[in-house]
Amino acid sequence: MHSLTTRKRKTIAAFVSLALVSTSTLVTAVGSSTVAASGNLGVLRTVCPADGSTLTPGQIALVDDGKSLQIVVVDASMAEQCSVKATPANLKVRFPGNALDIILSGPVSYTVLTREVAFGIVEPALCESYYPGSSPPLLQISLTDPDGVAQTLTGISGLEYALPSTARFTPASATALYGDWVQCHAIPYNSLVANAPDVPAPGVTVDPENPDLIFADGLETPTSRADLRIEILDDGERYLTRNIQAYIDQPFQYVIRVRNVGNATASGVRLREFMPDAAVLSPPVPMTPRVTIGGWTCENEAEQSCGASSGQLDIPDFTLAAGAYRSYTVTREVAVADVDDKVAISTAVFFAPDDEVSKGDVSADDNVASAIVTLLENAGPTITCVDPQVGAGPNALPNPLNMQEDDAVREFECTMTDAEQDAITSFTASSSNTVLIPNAGLLGPRAGDSWELFVQPQSEGSGSSLVTLTATDARGATRSLAFTVNVAEANDAPSFSLFSSTIVQSATGDVPTNLLGDPLEGPNHFPTMEANCFDSGNTACTVSISAFAEDVVAGPSNESSQLVQPVTLTPADCVLANGSGSLSNMFAVLPQLTPATAQASGSDFALAWTYRKNASAALAFTCTVRAQDSGGAQVSGSVTFSMGN
Repeated sequence: MHSLTTRKRKTIAAFVSLALVSTSTLVTAVGSSTVAASGNLGVLRTVCPADGSTLTPGQIALVDDGKSLQIVVVDASMAEQCSVKATPANLKVRFPGNALDIILSGPVSYTVLTREVAFGIVEPALCESYYPGSSPPLLQISLTDPDGVAQTLTGISGLEYALPSTARFTPASATALYGDWVQCHAIPYNSLVANAPDVPAPGVTVDPENPDLIFADGLETPTSRADLRIEILDDGERYLTRNIQAYIDQPFQYVIRVRNVGNATASGVRLREFMPDAAVLSPPVPMTPRVTIGGWTCENEAEQSCGASSGQLDIPDFTLAAGAYRSYTVTREVAVADVDDKVAISTAVFFAPDDEVSKGDVSADDNVASAIVTLLENAGPTITCVDPQVGAGPNALPNPLNMQEDDAVREFECTMTDAEQDAITSFTASSSNTVLIPNAGLLGPRAGDSWELFVQPQSEGSGSSLVTLTATDARGATRSLAFTVNVAEANDAPSFSLFSSTIVQSATGDVPTNLLGDPLEGPNHFPTMEANCFDSGNTACTVSISAFAEDVVAGPSNESSQLVQPVTLTPADCVLANGSGSLSNMFAVLPQLTPATAQASGSDFALAWTYRKNASAALAFTCTVRAQDSGGAQVSGSVTFSMGN
C-alpha cells in the first residue's frame, strides 16, 4: 500500500519547478532502484500513457519504484525505454465511507501544480464537498460522471493506492469536527439494474397494516443531533419502494423524501440526483436507456411549497428542523427503450460536517436511495365487442362469426380501454373480402370511446372474410382484434306469379271467370275446356289454364342453374272458404300445376283440375299451390275456387 498525501506537498512543489506540468497515467515501473531527484530512473522500465502518447523528455510522470510513488521529470532514457502501453482496465476507485468500488472510464491524470487528480467513472457517484475555500489548499479531485458532468471536490487529504493486487486507489477526505468535508455515495448502477432489490431502504421498516406510515428503526436518536434520511416513494401508493414500473414514451412520477428524524435542526443540507440524461447526446460512457428529465415540485411537512423547477435535483443548502421533511415530486420519461429495459434512479442527501447545531448526521447509511424503473410496452388500447341485444350470458363477438347469406345485419358495440389512460384517437375496421363484407358501413359513429360495428354480407354473397379492428391511442400505440366472418350459401325460395287468385267455375261448363265475371284468359293464358264440360249429362268438367303459375324462378342469379317443379297438391292444402260441404263436393280431381316434372328456372306451369258442375253455389274452397327448386325451397300462392252460374 502506497500513499500520496499532503505531507508530500513539499516534494511535489520541488518537482513542479523542473518542467511544465503535464498529465500522465498512473503507471508502475519495474525494479527497486532509488529514483534520483533529477528524474533519472537508471535501469527502471517505465510504462507509456494509456492514451497512446509517448513519454517526452521534460514531462512530469508518476511512477512506482516498488516502495513509494515518485513524481519525476522524464528524461531521454525513460522515453526510449517506454515499451508497454498502460491501460485503465479494471482500475477502480473507492470513495471515502464507501464499501463499493467503481471502475474508471479512463486513465487517471495528475496536475501537480493544482494538486488535482482527474478521472472519469463508468458508474455514477453523488458527491459534495463542504471544504471551506478559505482553508489551506489540499488535494482535489476532478470527477467526470458517465454523462460527462465534471465536478471538482476540494478537501482531499491524501490518496491511497493498492497496486497491483486490487488496482484500487482511495481518496481520503479531510475531516471536520462532525464528519468528512467530502462526502460521496457510489451508485452501483449496473448491479442495481441487474438485480433490483424490492426491499425498504436501510434503517426503515414498513407497517404492513398501514404502508403509508414509514418508521425509522432505532428511534432513540442521540440527544441534540440531526438524523437525515432519504427515501424514494411510489407516487401512486405512497409506500417505500425500490421498483417502479413505467411505460415507454409516457411520463411517470415518483417522490423523493428527505427527512430529519433527529432531535436537532440540520442546516446546509444538500440534495443531488443522478440518472442517464437524454439531453446528453454523446456521454463519455453511454448508459441506456436515456431519461428525459422533466420538472419537479417540492412540498414540506406543512404542505407548503418549497420550490419548483426542472432538471435533475441539485438542491443547494437548505434547513430541515427536527421532525421536518421535504417531498420532491419529480416527472421523468423514457422515450426510447426496449420492453423490460431498466434504468436506475439514485439520489443522495448530504450534511454540513461543521454545523454546531446538528452535530453532523447520526449515520450516512441512509443518506442514499436508489430505485429501478422497469420499462413496459406502451400497449395499444384493448378492444371489447359485445352484442347489446343479447341479455344475460355470453354475448361477446364470436370468432368465427357464422352467418347465412340472407341474414339480417349483426350489430355489436365495441369499446376501447387504454391501460395507460391515453386518449383513443382512432378506430378502424377493414375487411379482407370487400365483395362479401364491404368496408363501408362496418362502423357507426363514435360515442365516447365506443363504436357500433355492423356486419352484413352483401346480398346473395357467400364465402369468408377476415375483419380486422384496429384501435390507436394518442401516442401511436395500436392494437388489433381480428375475427373471421363465414357466410354460408342459403337456398333462396323460388318465386312465381299466379294468373288469378280467384276462379269462379261455371255450372254450365263455360270458361271460368274472376270475381268480376271476366273470363280467365289472356295473351299467355288459354283456358281449355274438356268435352265433359259441354255434356249436360256429365256433372264433371275438366279445365286447364296455361301459364297459370308463370315465371317460376329458382331464386337469385347464383341459383339460376336449379330446376323448378310443382309440389303435388293434397286435400290438406285446401280449406273451406264458404258454405258447407266436403272437398269432394266441389272437386272430382284436385287442382294441380302441370307438368309435374322439373323444368328450367323461369318456366310457366298450367293449372288443371276437374270440378263438379252441380256443386252448391254457396260452396268455396281456398287451395294453396306450391312450387319448389332443386334445393327443396318452396314458393306458394293461394287460389279460391267458387261456383257461379
